[in-house]
Amino acid sequence: MKRAIVVLAMCALTVVFGCKATSERGGAAPTDQGFKIVTPAAADLKQGEAKTVAVRLDRGNYFKRDVRLTMMVSGQGVTVDPAEKVILASDPAEVQVRVAAAPNAAVGEYRVSVTGTPQDGMPTSVQFPVRVKIP
Repeated sequence: MKRAIVVLAMCALTVVFGCKATSERGGAAPTDQGFKIVTPAAADLKQGEAKTVAVRLDRGNYFKRDVRLTMMVSGQGVTVDPAEKVILASDPAEVQVRVAAAPNAAVGEYRVSVTGTPQDGMPTSVQFPVRVKIP
């Protein structure tokens, strides 16, 4: 009987003190006071082609800060425009980004890294692949 009471007390303490929502970076934070970056799963381009993709902030209910988005591509031959954009707290949370493959871009997969840095707090990053194919 004592063992059952001790086990129940330990479970109750674990539930009360052990269940916290954690952000991807920066330690514990309530989930409604942060943000996530949402990108397309992938983008397929032919050499010499350009497409527009949406990059969006998924803001928590209480996240009211400006966020600087910085976009970089691994390798040469694929570009993103704009490479940097500040989304004000009062702005719509979606940015249209032009992804272009040069006519002489090497065929293969490139990675676009999107980093969101709030005016205060920890940054977060996400990547999505851009696949370049022969026209």
